[in-house]
Amino acid sequence: MAPETQFSAGRIIDAAISITRAQGIAFVTARSLAKELKCSVKPIFTAFDNMDEVISATAERAKGIFVDFMQQPYEKLSFMRIGLRWIDFARSEPNLYKLLFVPAVRGARLTTPLNVFMNFEGLTEKVIPIIVDEFGLDREHAYRLYNQMIIHAHGMACILVSGQTDFNEQSIREIFSETVESLVEHYKNREE
Repeated sequence: MAPETQFSAGRIIDAAISITRAQGIAFVTARSLAKELKCSVKPIFTAFDNMDEVISATAERAKGIFVDFMQQPYEKLSFMRIGLRWIDFARSEPNLYKLLFVPAVRGARLTTPLNVFMNFEGLTEKVIPIIVDEFGLDREHAYRLYNQMIIHAHGMACILVSGQTDFNEQSIREIFSETVESLVEHYKNREE
């Protein structure tokens, strides 16, 4: 039986996440991982066939971090809080957000905002009734509002991770709130 390596795939991906958080996915290379782990590149290529596998596993781990962040318990689940939490993830984890949702140089983008939101276990089923209750919309328009919120939250998040804005938390809340109010009014008018 071969000796067990101290550099497991999980430990290598932990290092890749650390590098990604600090510098971005483009800096995750065999050499940077070896430096982070204080080893040669051999353990990396023992655990993975190539760097594409490392990048893919890193993106999958980042997706898990995002989902965990989004599903943290709410005191009270509210429609606005979900969109704002999406934006908060981008603010707190800009390089992980870029890896997941912004076209990456290395092609590691795994998903789209709508796919992630639609794959949250039971979230859509929880949110649609909240929108119906909060805003008095029918289910069809509540679902459309939900999709619009995802798109808007993603747009705001992309602006934040670009580093080209001076938006503070208050201005983001105001912009997001005004957009939701406008959309609610739009969908209510369509129902009449």
